[in-house]
Amino acid sequence: MNEALCNHIMVLERQLHSSEVRVNSAKLEGLLHDAFKEIGRSGQVYDKSDVLDKLSVTEDYFEIISEKFQFMTLSDTIILVTYRSYQLNKRIKSHNTMRSSMWVSEQDRWKIIFHQGTAFNEDEPSKSSFMGSSKQH
Repeated sequence: MNEALCNHIMVLERQLHSSEVRVNSAKLEGLLHDAFKEIGRSGQVYDKSDVLDKLSVTEDYFEIISEKFQFMTLSDTIILVTYRSYQLNKRIKSHNTMRSSMWVSEQDRWKIIFHQGTAFNEDEPSKSSFMGSSKQH
């Protein structure tokens, strides 16, 4: 997979974690596909309007750290991304989450169409790779 494309998707994914983007409806809307769906780490299902409504009224954002990105090309216009994240609040790590996102390219613009977050216990042993031999960053 193209290294520049992996880096671009990783930057877009991390923008979704930034408080600057999360409180800016226009920026957030530009990253979310109209058919966007999310299954949150709580099991709750959200669509684009739910996310825009929820994030526009949320004031407290903790820093979200994302790492161990892996990418898999599903087609010329669809990329699957998996990674781990956690929140940092006063240097205390919490909310360990395994994440997966599907990004689609339409009119030369990448937008997220699906996202799922699954809580995990960092102390439990797990396989080191979500997707085997896919590209890791």
